[in-house]
Amino acid sequence: MPQNYFGKRMPNLQQQIASAVDAARDDIVIFIQTLVRSPSLANNEGPVQNIISDKLKSLGLETEKVPVRFDELKGHPAFNDDGYSPDSRFNVVGNWKSNGKGKSLILNGHVDVVPTGSLELWDESPWSGSIKNNRIYGRGSCDMKAGLASGIFAIQILQEIEFIPRGNVMVQSVVGEESGGCGTLANVIKGYSADGAVVL
Repeated sequence: MPQNYFGKRMPNLQQQIASAVDAARDDIVIFIQTLVRSPSLANNEGPVQNIISDKLKSLGLETEKVPVRFDELKGHPAFNDDGYSPDSRFNVVGNWKSNGKGKSLILNGHVDVVPTGSLELWDESPWSGSIKNNRIYGRGSCDMKAGLASGIFAIQILQEIEFIPRGNVMVQSVVGEESGGCGTLANVIKGYSADGAVVL
């Protein structure tokens, strides 16, 4: 039966996690490539957000798409109008709910990427997701689709080894980070909160 390991000493936990990560390596790489191959410049994040949403649902997380509406954000001192369409973008939030009463955690990452610049400066398509010398190349591979993927697969790995946290874990895949942070601000205003947060 699954056990709750938070607050307990489990000598083999680190080894179990390492083994599960090794076993999932190819799946992790493929998922990152899939994200990179979905161009997600500002105001075009929808397709990659749908990929994220489907993945979170496959892990059994309670998943919802959260619209980013500027009329709900304008009164906040942290609001920055990035000039993009205010009503066509959405965040994805997935909740891994726990029956325990421990502290909760947010894993936050963004899917929007900066422009590619001149294509002549690229050896191949900025959306290739190609692998060279054990590195994945493409716009957004580091900033920050691989980071977001790592958070999602951390949950998958913990589920596979039957680790049950005492507190809720929330994944937030947000838009608009590169142009002012409207995505995360929308989540804050809508009341998504936790005891702690990790920006992936």
